[in-house]
Amino acid sequence: MAYNKAKEEKKWRLWKEAEEKQLRSLGVNEDDIEKLRVHDWAIFNSDRRYYQRVQETGTYLDELAEDTTQPEVKTVEDFLDSIVPELASPLMAAMGKLQVEEADLKPEGIMKDWLSYIRIQCTEDEGMAKAVRRKGKSLKKCIGVLLKWSFENAREINKEVAGYAGIPKNVRVTLGIPDMGTAKRLIMEYYGS
Repeated sequence: MAYNKAKEEKKWRLWKEAEEKQLRSLGVNEDDIEKLRVHDWAIFNSDRRYYQRVQETGTYLDELAEDTTQPEVKTVEDFLDSIVPELASPLMAAMGKLQVEEADLKPEGIMKDWLSYIRIQCTEDEGMAKAVRRKGKSLKKCIGVLLKWSFENAREINKEVAGYAGIPKNVRVTLGIPDMGTAKRLIMEYYGS
């Protein structure tokens, strides 16, 4: 399904107005509300760029698949000549490896987003596609690097926010998910691209 910026922005603005109304009723000053708005708007724009890029990548791969015509094969040699370029492509090799690793790992949630980001990087950078295929590099290890960062950088969540999630106030809640820029850096460092 196509990403609709106008629709998502409208949803964001409605959510933000409701949040700001609640913050005002709780006595939060306007400067803090404005800082939060600027921060949330930056996150919205970062997410928008990501989802548009994912959409563009999917479109590119769909078009690539449609444009690939199969040559007429009459001999074994014709067959081998027709498949060797596709098998030798760094992008195709990287995508194949990631597909096998995905089937083994069965990622969910944020891990799926990280995998999508790796795929996007492979389509944009042949060096990344080659790096994904390097001996000793794996999706599991890359996810491990991101998870390690997440645990090392987990921060305690505001008790009131946790309360809105139905979590009792006596329970300590931490969260440490890297933003997209940090995730990109960690992925690129892991694969050495």
